[in-house]
Amino acid sequence: MTKGTVLFDLDGTIADSQKGIINALEYMIEELALPTQTTAQLISFIGPPLNETIMRVFGLDEAATQQAIKTFQEYYAPKGLYENELYPGVHETLAALQAQDLQLAIATSKPEPFAKKIIDHLELTPYFSGVYGASVDETTRVKKADVITYALAELGLSTKTEPLLMVGDRQNDILGAKQNEMAAVGVSYGFGSIAELKKAGAVQIVTQPTDLITTLPANLKL
Repeated sequence: MTKGTVLFDLDGTIADSQKGIINALEYMIEELALPTQTTAQLISFIGPPLNETIMRVFGLDEAATQQAIKTFQEYYAPKGLYENELYPGVHETLAALQAQDLQLAIATSKPEPFAKKIIDHLELTPYFSGVYGASVDETTRVKKADVITYALAELGLSTKTEPLLMVGDRQNDILGAKQNEMAAVGVSYGFGSIAELKKAGAVQIVTQPTDLITTLPANLKL
């Protein structure tokens, strides 16, 4: 019997995925002759659903957006997803949380097969009861709220009967949890700002992964 379940975002929470995502975005932009973006603009793509950001930034329709995602994945699938680095202290944090009888899972807007490969590549698979994400074409379960709903269903959990928490670095993580009647803890070491996380309604914000060892059990409640 676990003492509760924690859903973790992936990019910006477990791993620094900036290099692989930016390289894939630059490949996509060059291949499709899209307007050049600054590094800061490209970083803003990390976290929210990719299809929505591409559509908004480049003004593409759905068909063109799907082509852009396929082009992005031409680089990302064979190479970019492996250009990931764990944040310092993540292994220690996950091991400590698991030792406290907490069930851990991933809930990401990244395509689920990619997320599973990343978790395996980073040698984190034993820590997680499941890895849940969007469809490969990023048309299903792209919003964080939908991914969380899906993850809870797959894990057989209900917010009414089990202590649950979401952990993430962007406002969509916090708001997605709220839509599922869950509280969320923000992490400021990822791609979002403290102001963004506070505005979204994070119950607490930590500055490094190891802070989660005490923060999560303290906030896990029905």
